[in-house]
Amino acid sequence: MKLNLAVERFIFAEPGFKALTEAQLVALCNGDVTTNAFTVAAGETLSIICDMAARYKIESVVYFRARATVDTITVYGRQSTTEQWSVLPAVHTVTATTVTIADTSVYRYVRIVHSVTSGSAGIKEVEVYSQDSVIVFGSEEQ
Repeated sequence: MKLNLAVERFIFAEPGFKALTEAQLVALCNGDVTTNAFTVAAGETLSIICDMAARYKIESVVYFRARATVDTITVYGRQSTTEQWSVLPAVHTVTATTVTIADTSVYRYVRIVHSVTSGSAGIKEVEVYSQDSVIVFGSEEQ
């Protein structure tokens, strides 16, 4: 069984970018991939970070949205707060951006940055899935 880890772990809008309310963050992980949780307008940049708490081997990240006229979406990963963000290869379709994490890569943090230049983007859902059979019970970073 696959669970959306973004619901169970810590997810937040990165300070200095588009601010989100608690209700918007909840709507972002409620399982509804058809209704907008909120919009990102021209000139705005959204940066969402999911902290998986070093317990799961992330398998994939799916970011559901209605694309703006002109926008850029980049997904990043890193294992610790002291590491630089690594860009993760993504596949962009009309309704979603999907990242499949290689078996050799381990990330505690996932960051999605969505910049809108023209038009507006309806943001629907963030889903982070683990490999069901891989749960690591090591020490947590403080």
